[in-house]
Amino acid sequence: MIESSLGLIVEGLLSTLLVATIFYCISVNRKLERLRDEQKGMHQFIRELSLATAKADEAIQGLRATVQDSGEELASQIDKGRNMNRLLKGEIESAEQTISKLVIMIGHGETSQHARSSTVPQNTNDKVVEAASDLRNTMLGFEDLDLDLDAPPQVPQSTEDLMVDAKGII
Repeated sequence: MIESSLGLIVEGLLSTLLVATIFYCISVNRKLERLRDEQKGMHQFIRELSLATAKADEAIQGLRATVQDSGEELASQIDKGRNMNRLLKGEIESAEQTISKLVIMIGHGETSQHARSSTVPQNTNDKVVEAASDLRNTMLGFEDLDLDLDAPPQVPQSTEDLMVDAKGII
């Protein structure tokens, strides 16, 4: 009888351990399911992060291309400005020579005017001298501009330089 009650106790103990094992397995299974769900969420997050990184890389490449194009356009505009500056300097020199010739001709005209005073009225000579003087003063005003068009253009070398320049403008 002791043997049968000892067998019964062992079987009861084994049944209890088996039930505890089943509950533990159910608990572990639930934790594994949550872990798998979180893993799926992490995969989705990683895909979205990868996509955002690719878009950011594209945007950076686009900005670099824009900076490059803008730099080239700026250099082109500076070259055009330098050419225009040279052309204007030549025109100013030509105009100054013409003014000098006009002044000389007017000076000669004044001396010969006494001989033929009826052909050119005095106020016409005064108006030409005054216009020539105004034109010379206007052209000299262009020389007063402090433009350094012979200096090399300042083109941003990197995206960071462009951003710093943009912050300074804004």
